[in-house]
Amino acid sequence: MNSFLRLKNISCYPGIRMMHARYVKHKFTKHCHEGYAFGVIEHGNLGFRYRGESLCASAGNINLVNPDEPHDGHDFEQKGWQYRMFYLEPFVLSEIMEELTNRENELPFFQDGVIVDKGLANGLLRIHTDILDNELCTLEIEERLFEFFLQFVMRYADSKVQDKKYTKSLPAVKKAKEYLLAHCSE
Repeated sequence: MNSFLRLKNISCYPGIRMMHARYVKHKFTKHCHEGYAFGVIEHGNLGFRYRGESLCASAGNINLVNPDEPHDGHDFEQKGWQYRMFYLEPFVLSEIMEELTNRENELPFFQDGVIVDKGLANGLLRIHTDILDNELCTLEIEERLFEFFLQFVMRYADSKVQDKKYTKSLPAVKKAKEYLLAHCSE
């Protein structure tokens, strides 16, 4: 099994990036994303530490992380893993939450890092494959993504909005991000 990595920005739906990857002996050190990360495991088992737990997402499972939640990633059984990921900037799900609640600027919060839902996982796999490997029209891409993430939020988002446990550190984190962006060439 050889490693590979494919990335794609969805030009008609800014704020969503895609990745299709296979890793054999790779480990992700602890990191976080500014947005949501949703994926489906195609082969193998992805192990990761998330929200104080050691988790394993097996083939057919959905793995996810909320924005700014530290996590790592590794091969759970030393056989490699392959997955398809969507990376969503927070405003994408904020728009969906507004559609559901009629309130602006709410972000859904997902408690579980691994979700076992065969139907939703197959839907995620089909959408990802169709967008990455086929020529779909803009309207179809937008409609299918919106419908999928709407269903996902309705089924798995907690009734509360995004956890506010980092509120005290947000100004400092924002300042650090601004500094890093302003000085990234250094």
